Amino acid sequence: LKLSRETPVPKNLPPDRYRATFAALRLASLENELSMARYKQVIALLKDPEQRRDYPPYADYYLGEAYRERGQTGDAKLAQAEYLKAIAAAPEFAPPYRALGIQNLKAGAYGEAIKQFETYLRLAASAADRKYVEMYFYCMTFAIHLDLNSFDNGVFDHRTAKHDCSMFF
Repeated sequence: LKLSRETPVPKNLPPDRYRATFAALRLASLENELSMARYKQVIALLKDPEQRRDYPPYADYYLGEAYRERGQTGDAKLAQAEYLKAIAAAPEFAPPYRALGIQNLKAGAYGEAIKQFETYLRLAASAADRKYVEMYFYCMTFAIHLDLNSFDNGVFDHRTAKHDCSMFF
């Protein structure tokens, strides 16, 4: 895809359409690299200022995903910073809200996670993972309820919950 920058725009194709086509291919390439656990390549690519200029501002989300997948000490904070940059650059781009929601969910910050997931579902109303996110809502509500009430008051019995929330406890 680096060649796309050096290749002249075909005369019969409007420059905006040409750039949009290659932008979509570049993003698909990032997603492909991440799906094959090639996070080091994604980090190297998006940290290179010359290469980075070929990607939209919300590509910070993909850099955040690469840090998350790499999983080294400090990468969770780096991922969070990149997700926040992506949101600042493109507030209507849904994926970083989901990513932050999952981070907050894992950290036990359920109130923040709920806000992030609500925004994600508002922006991506037909998200393929909608049922999973709804399960997260249910389990976080369950967890918040348990924090506010004693375990033995009988108000909320985890054995009769409609989802398995054991991953949270």
